[in-house]
Amino acid sequence: IQKLVQHKKLEKLAELWLHSNEISWEGLYPQGSVKRLSGLPNYPFARERYKISQIDPLSSSTIAPWSHQNTSDRAIDDAVGHNPICGTLMLQPYWREEAIFHEASPPNYEKHVVMLCEFGELSRTSGQMNGVDTLILQSSQPEIEQRFQAYVIQVFEYIKNIIANKPLGIVLIQIAMPYQGEQQLLSGLSGLLASAQREYPKLIWQLIQLEADTQEIAEKLQENSRFPGSQEIRYCDGKRWVADWRELEEPPTEGKHPWKDGGVYLITGGAGGLGLIFAQEIASQVQNATLVLTGRSPLDAPKQRQLEPLRSRGTQVIYEQVDVTQKQAVFSLTRRIQQDYGRLDGIIHSAGVLRDNFILRKTPDEIEHVLAPKVTGLVNLDQASRDLSLDFFLLFSSLVGALGNVGQADYAAANAFMDRYARYRNSLVAAQQRQGKTLSINWPWWKDGGMSIEAGIAKVLSETTGVVAMRTPVGIGALYRSFALAKDQILIFEGDLSRVKEYRNGMVKAPSRLGEQEPRTVPAASLQGPIAWPVHLPPYSVTPSHWLGEPDRLREQVIQQLKVQCGRVCRF
Repeated sequence: IQKLVQHKKLEKLAELWLHSNEISWEGLYPQGSVKRLSGLPNYPFARERYKISQIDPLSSSTIAPWSHQNTSDRAIDDAVGHNPICGTLMLQPYWREEAIFHEASPPNYEKHVVMLCEFGELSRTSGQMNGVDTLILQSSQPEIEQRFQAYVIQVFEYIKNIIANKPLGIVLIQIAMPYQGEQQLLSGLSGLLASAQREYPKLIWQLIQLEADTQEIAEKLQENSRFPGSQEIRYCDGKRWVADWRELEEPPTEGKHPWKDGGVYLITGGAGGLGLIFAQEIASQVQNATLVLTGRSPLDAPKQRQLEPLRSRGTQVIYEQVDVTQKQAVFSLTRRIQQDYGRLDGIIHSAGVLRDNFILRKTPDEIEHVLAPKVTGLVNLDQASRDLSLDFFLLFSSLVGALGNVGQADYAAANAFMDRYARYRNSLVAAQQRQGKTLSINWPWWKDGGMSIEAGIAKVLSETTGVVAMRTPVGIGALYRSFALAKDQILIFEGDLSRVKEYRNGMVKAPSRLGEQEPRTVPAASLQGPIAWPVHLPPYSVTPSHWLGEPDRLREQVIQQLKVQCGRVCRF
């Protein structure tokens, strides 16, 4: 390591540092070129920003003076608001036919892993490949939500082990599974895989859906390994299809709300965030509605005060302390609603929790907590209402489910499961086994509710991607427009449309060959400044412990700074 420091081999040092090796950073700087700055605020919440001019971190010049700028919450809000808001971008998933060109040569993978999910005996007879590590994903659990959670943890543990072993080359992970019936829900594993790749760019993934009785598992896996840019693949009727996103060609300019006078609606997570926003919207649009709001915690005084304006409009508001992950509690709730109000007209499932952490530091217990409300809770709600004449079943998902995200592998898998469930439930509606339109919406972060992010990070994202925090009127209008469409799932952005589309193309589409669109390598020296800024240390004294040992708020500040320099750290 010392020789690498002496010869300023920054890329290698950065890689070693990212794998928790101690680096003597001061050796990169000429003696006397770095000094402690004076004049910085002593009060950590002064809400003042100090900027430094761009310099060469390895030059012999001294650090330029810091410049001061007031950045109160209002100032940040104003800065975000000044970005050109051109409109709303609405995308839908679709399958496009894409043939395999057999003359393509396979990339040189350091490790190739195949996971065969619920193929039974076919896993042992049709899925064996030379030079490939094979893992069988099978569970004795009878319920689909239990099996999904088991597979998420199995795949997570395997990926965690791969990352911990620090492979130097590219690793390919392929998961093959059937897609008939409820097994299509298992493709929600894509959220976990996409997040793992964002944390560890050397990991390439493919999720390949095959007909349950296929005898050509190994052949399909081998041919797709030559095309790592195809990530979610399905074989149907002798053709190969690849999942993609496309913009809605003519989205409606407006839509009619799905609520009705005298309607009875169940909103999970309804005492805060998006649940409360839409409870307020229902109360403002219809008369004599009944809103049954649920949450895990007792209703405290501040939340009680938030609900009072709803009652003043003639809306009946009932809060039920119910954990949607408990099946019996959910069934009891729906029975009480029918007994007390005669019917249930619609469900909005907006409950969710976060346990953000990098894969190397995340635990199975954290994963189970994050999956439970969106996976088990959703299945419980659907089972408990299967015989009811619902008008709709709305699922509040996230962009993370579609794109993956650093630190949110479990949250991405949970939301991806919800997206698949909307499609699955609509198929049950078509088969007359359920009633009511199902729609999953991949929301961005909201300005006034939901899984929000700090204002400073929102400002950086706006400047670099064109995406801004969704304003409440825009989000409500987007839901109405989405509901007017005969779609299972809609992904929504708000912002400068030309820049948002450019960002979308870069974030969603994977390279078609290894070597294209390689992740940008960040020299280790350039990482020290962003980390040194919030901990008030000179850059040369920063070590990995300053990143890993600080609270979440500090890490968010570091991410904000890294976003400015690297353009690749993104939190939804």
